[in-house]
Amino acid sequence: MITFFRRILNSKIGLLLAFVLLGVIALGFAAMDVQNLGGFGTNTGAGGPVAEVAGEEVPQSELANRVDQEWRTARQQQPTLDIAAFVAQGGAEQTLERIVNGMALQAFAQANGMRVSERLVEGRIASIPAFQGPSGKFDQAIFRQILASERISEAQLRADIARETLVNQLMGPIVGAAQVSQQLATPYANLLLERRTGQFALIPATALPEGAEPTAQEIQTYYQRNIQRFTIPQRRVVQYAAFDKSKVAEAARPTDAEIAQTYNANRAQYAARETRDLTQVIVADQAGANAIAERVRGGATLAAAAQAAGLEATTIGDVEKAALAGQSSQAVADAAFSAAEGAVAGPVRSALGWHVVRVEDVAQIAGRSLEQAREEIAAELTTSKAANAMADLVTNIENAVSEGASFTEVAQQFGLTPVRSPAVTSNGMNPDAPQATPAPELTAVLQAAFEAEQGDDPQVASLPGDTGYVLWGLESIVPATPRPLAQVRDTVARSVVLERQQRAARTAAREVVAKINRGTSMAQALRETGLTLPPSETVAGTRSELTSQQGRLAPPIALMFSMAEDSAKQLEAPNNQGFLVVYLDEVVEGDASKSPEVIAATRAGLGRVAGQEYAEQFTNAVRAAVGTTINTEGVAAAKRQISGGQ
Repeated sequence: MITFFRRILNSKIGLLLAFVLLGVIALGFAAMDVQNLGGFGTNTGAGGPVAEVAGEEVPQSELANRVDQEWRTARQQQPTLDIAAFVAQGGAEQTLERIVNGMALQAFAQANGMRVSERLVEGRIASIPAFQGPSGKFDQAIFRQILASERISEAQLRADIARETLVNQLMGPIVGAAQVSQQLATPYANLLLERRTGQFALIPATALPEGAEPTAQEIQTYYQRNIQRFTIPQRRVVQYAAFDKSKVAEAARPTDAEIAQTYNANRAQYAARETRDLTQVIVADQAGANAIAERVRGGATLAAAAQAAGLEATTIGDVEKAALAGQSSQAVADAAFSAAEGAVAGPVRSALGWHVVRVEDVAQIAGRSLEQAREEIAAELTTSKAANAMADLVTNIENAVSEGASFTEVAQQFGLTPVRSPAVTSNGMNPDAPQATPAPELTAVLQAAFEAEQGDDPQVASLPGDTGYVLWGLESIVPATPRPLAQVRDTVARSVVLERQQRAARTAAREVVAKINRGTSMAQALRETGLTLPPSETVAGTRSELTSQQGRLAPPIALMFSMAEDSAKQLEAPNNQGFLVVYLDEVVEGDASKSPEVIAATRAGLGRVAGQEYAEQFTNAVRAAVGTTINTEGVAAAKRQISGGQ
């Protein structure tokens, strides 16, 4: 392992990779997540094998199923990623690697007497948050629904959990056992504290001459070479029809009979009533309660009397007699509501103790007739009836869809107004009208629309803020298409000019670097270009910053850590803006002896790297021990099948 680190540290790419490895360690085996449980194989399906592990074949159909699962997971981050592109990026090989590793480790574990009980598997399933209902407990219906949506059988899930458990039991001790001594970690910790200072200057591409007008051949060549830049990504046309409570306004309007029925059913709510504001203290014994009551009747406040006894008075506001009886007892309520305003009631006993109550305020609320309460009752009934009517409408629409009705048929049946979107990208942009803003109803369903497949049934989705619903369906998928050269000719011509200037900037930067490395000062070398350039800037940083920033550190600082002191290098500026000339002026070595926390962190990081290496070597040894073969022809055939023959 140390040889590996030294090779990296001395390579041209510098320390960036090595120290990123210290902070970003991954074991590479499947995590306990529903969408990743398909990481290991089971012997199902037909077709020629893609691999054989411990005498068990992995059929092409199994690899295809697993790749499909992982592709669907990847699409949650990249909605426009198609299956062919996923396979082209190595998705099939990576999936097969996980399948083979899992099967080999399971076979090794079982051969050495390791087993996983059904009870343990069931416990793991019940603990997966995705399978739990609102109560936080395992929900069988949700369990079945998720397995169906992820295309995973229960038997496959159980086999995968058992296999993953065995893998974790095997690999956990191996990864956790790796340790690195302080003596070994200290040099690496010193490197983390090393500080470098230098300068950089930008040679902008726009500072170089544009040259002659691009020829037709130059434009055509550039267009063909950079066709992806001028390609419109996959787009989708979506049909949608939004509806809200106005759709059920007539059904939600309450009748006079319903209003009267509601009034009569809640007559007590509209009758005359009395409410009181009270202050009370509850005492454990009657003698103590009597003493507090006497002090209050003598002129002290109830709060002060309670405090003198080591207690605290509480207030009860706007309470009716029945409510107070429910909170304490009927006797307490009778006493509190029979006392005059400002008077003290009690002590009266309840299950809580002895109550001393002072009546702070008495309010008489007049009753309301049916006509007086009509508007309030009508509003409440309208709200509840509208919610029920909307729920019924959504259910009826979903039932019609489940019976095979198309989007157009459902919209006509329920009187919805359909809208056909333009062909839009996953962010809702219409490349033919880039300034147009997508409708909120379309935005609400875009992610689902880009996960749907041609021919899928229409769906009903909720609109944000509980404002309504939208029925939508995927009409068509427009594949990624290059724009015709005639449409982008001016842009291409300008790009040809910028490319010339970029090449010229590279040449100028190369000449400046050569002069600096021969002893010319940076300022002098820049002046000798004869160009109008921005002033140079001073930069500095440590290796620990390089590690913690994980690629977000300024490129000139990152480059300085792959340079020799008193030397210069060139670096392409972002977005083809030109080239940077970077000069490393000073290197100050780090001293971790005064920073034990850095040494400790470095030991931990190196230990994780060592653990990963041990795990990889152990897995390779297990694959060899149980017998593992990969059928490259079978893999190639499976990839063609998965990609649709591409």
